[in-house]
Amino acid sequence: MTMSEYIKAKAKFAKKHGGFRETSDLMGEMVQKQQVFDDGAVWYEVTMPVIETAKFTVRGLPMTTKVKLHRTEFWNTDDHTSKYLYEA
Repeated sequence: MTMSEYIKAKAKFAKKHGGFRETSDLMGEMVQKQQVFDDGAVWYEVTMPVIETAKFTVRGLPMTTKVKLHRTEFWNTDDHTSKYLYEA
């Protein structure tokens, strides 16, 4: 998911459910957030670092590298399916 898609999804959810209060917990490098809306709906987020392996070819030679990214997993009470946003 792109940052633009994430922002649109979160804005749509917030518009539907109204005002909210946010709580967050920091556990090492992981951050957990909950936005509890006035009507009882909840937006959940968990952000943590992940190491991803990238494979590519340079001048015909296969290469592999590891990249540290921040992954935000989010879901809500309307849609329990986890979605992911990756940032460098």
